[in-house]
Order: sequence, then structure tokens, then C-alpha cells
Amino acid sequence: MHVYSTLTHLHDLGKHDGLECGRREGHSRQLGKLLSRAGKRLFGPPGDGQRDRLDLLARRQALEALRLMRDRLLDDADWDALLEGAEPPAEEPSQPDYLVPVEIDLGPTSPSIDEFAEVNLGGRPMILHVRMQRLYQADIGAILYKEAQRIQKERGCAVQTVVTLLHEGADGPAMTGEYQPPGGGRPYRYAINRIWERDVEEMLSSIGTAYLAPLGKGAPERLPEIVRRMEEVIDAGTEEHRNNLWLVAYGNLGLRYPADLVNEVLAHKLPYLYSLPGFRGFLSRGYHEGFHEGLEQAAVEESRAWVLALGRRRLGEPAAEVASALEGLRSLDRLEQLATRVVRGASWAEVLAPH
Repeated sequence: MHVYSTLTHLHDLGKHDGLECGRREGHSRQLGKLLSRAGKRLFGPPGDGQRDRLDLLARRQALEALRLMRDRLLDDADWDALLEGAEPPAEEPSQPDYLVPVEIDLGPTSPSIDEFAEVNLGGRPMILHVRMQRLYQADIGAILYKEAQRIQKERGCAVQTVVTLLHEGADGPAMTGEYQPPGGGRPYRYAINRIWERDVEEMLSSIGTAYLAPLGKGAPERLPEIVRRMEEVIDAGTEEHRNNLWLVAYGNLGLRYPADLVNEVLAHKLPYLYSLPGFRGFLSRGYHEGFHEGLEQAAVEESRAWVLALGRRRLGEPAAEVASALEGLRSLDRLEQLATRVVRGASWAEVLAPH
């Protein structure tokens, strides 16, 4: 998902939680749906109280009770008999404390972070374009040239671009500091700053660069010390700066170091970090992605289990080729079709017929 090992770690933690919760809800939701459909065919429409009770069992994920109802479906005479003894949990299932609403963005990681500032050099206004480059781009010269032309036309002043390569994976043959525009003319020049060549002590001297220090020259050999000193600089700032810089610093550490090492060095800081909105956002994106995957997986699995459970009761053990065909089915629409047929079908062949 990300070039950052640390942000991938946050995403994966959330996704693990989301898959687990999504699967649990998906199994319960699908069983409630199948019981509602089959019950209407066998007993007629449920009354308001019966429908509300079935909905509550599914919403509160009373999975054991719902599966017992499935197994009794063919023996009971009406809705009251089917629902007898099925008690929903007292409360709704809980969600992780970190969860916030997010729009899931599954697009590729942006190759850079760009900031623009108006500066004055010797009485001459200029736009400073600072680009933090995290991925290599073979056409970087053309990209920067077009951006500079656009800004110059809009603002009416020159543009100076400084590209900071955040790790060696962002470097490559195109990172020359010069681009020749089509049709000739003067070359377009931009500055390149390779962060792994920068002096760590220099970066630790300012809150504006301390968060980059773990990426500097010789930093891996001194990582615990550098992180400790970075922490002192960042935590001396205002709460707003502190919160923002820690998200950037944690992400930057993942450009050069595995997440396990970063979390070990920052173990004392993780409870604070995981409470920050930015960190909760990455956890939540992973959660929502995993949750929707879990819902889909569980609906397919529960529908297949329904066909097998009721089919064995009514039609006997399926032949090996029938069991294999069911196992290979991944279409929820097709499995729901079979779930309807298995309640009344005269044979496995009739249940699995194409139409």
C-alpha cells in the first residue's frame, strides 16, 4: 500500500481488526437474510415483532443462535417456533476506539509532498517550491518544469524548486537537477537535496528539520540516540506542531527502517502516537478496507454452509463432484440462488441445475 513500512504497519493493524469484525458481522447478516427469505417461503411473512427480533439477532451478531435456527428450519412449523429460545446479546458489538469515518483511497501512493511559499530575495518576489520526493519518477524534470511554468503564469514571478529525496529508492538517473525543455532554449534547473547525505547534527538543531534526522548520514548506526534527540526537539514545540511532526517523523522512519525496529525504538511513545488523529486515520483506513473484505468473504462462506447444511438434511451427503463444485463457487448471487433451491429441490442435481 505505502512505500513507508510504518504506515503500512498501521494500515495492516487496522485491516486485521476490520477483517475480523467484518467477517463476524457478515456471517450474522447473511444468515439473517437467508433465514428471512426461507422463512417467508415456508411460513409466510413474519409479523412485525418476529421480523424485528430476527433483525436484532443479526445486528447483534448472535451467530450461534442464528445457526441453530438454520439447523431447525426444516423441523419448525412457524416463525414463533423458529425464534423460540433465540436470545440476542444485550448490547451492540463494540468497535475499536481508534475508529473514525474515512473515505477509503485505494489509489497509488503519491510520489511527493509539495509545499509552496512566497519569498523575497533582494527585493524580488519569488515562489519557492519545496518537493519532498518519496518515489522515483523518470520524468521528474518535465513534471517540475510544467509545474513551474504554470505557477509562473498564475503568479507572475519566478519559481525556484528544491527537491528533497527522502530515501535512496527515490533517486535515479533522472534526478540530475536539470531539464532541457522541448524545442531547445535555456535548461530548466532545480536543486536536489539527498537527505541521506545530510549531516544529522545539523538537522537536529531545528524543529523544522529534526523529523528528518533519522534519514541522515550515519543515522542507522545511532538510531536510538538520534530518535531520543529528535523526540526532545519535537516535544519542545507547541501541541499542534508536536502532533503534526510526530506523524511525519513516524512515516519518515518507515522509509529507511522496518516497522518492527521503529516500534521498538518508540515503544514508550506508541500509546501517545496511536491516539493522534493522523495515526487513527491510517488505522481506520485499514479497518474499513478489511471490514468490507470480511463482509464479502463471510457472505459467500455462510451461503455455502447453508446449502450444505440444509442439503445434507434433505438430500443426503453430496457426491464428491457436487461438494467440489460448491467449494469452487465464489459468486454470492449464485450461492444465494442455490440457498433458495435447497429448501425445496428434489435432488442435488436439481439444486445445482444451471437455470
